[in-house]
Amino acid sequence: MDRIRVGDIEMAYEEHGAGGRPFVLVHGFTGSRDDWREMLPRLAARGRTLAMDLRGHGDTTNTGVASTYDFAQMARDVLGFLDALGIERCDLLGHSMGGVVAQLLTLDHPARVASLVLMD
Repeated sequence: MDRIRVGDIEMAYEEHGAGGRPFVLVHGFTGSRDDWREMLPRLAARGRTLAMDLRGHGDTTNTGVASTYDFAQMARDVLGFLDALGIERCDLLGHSMGGVVAQLLTLDHPARVASLVLMD
């Protein structure tokens, strides 16, 4: 697990595999990067794969302030995550609540997302 500063939080994430454009995984409500554990080896065999913990989930900062938890903020967090890692464009998968976050990021910054997968 690695950590990276994104705005007012520190995001926990894992990076597996190697290659050009990364595949970024966004978990659902009450989930974490561990939701992808069984799939990570197969995804990483195909290329660079990143799984992060959204704010208040897993090992990422919990601000304890309810007003800092909305979909728009989480989309900004994912964008900040991409910026912090120097990722200009990615393939993006959002599961459940993560799908809402991924959709918002894609709608606000379409040039940053090469493909979008909405799961469940």
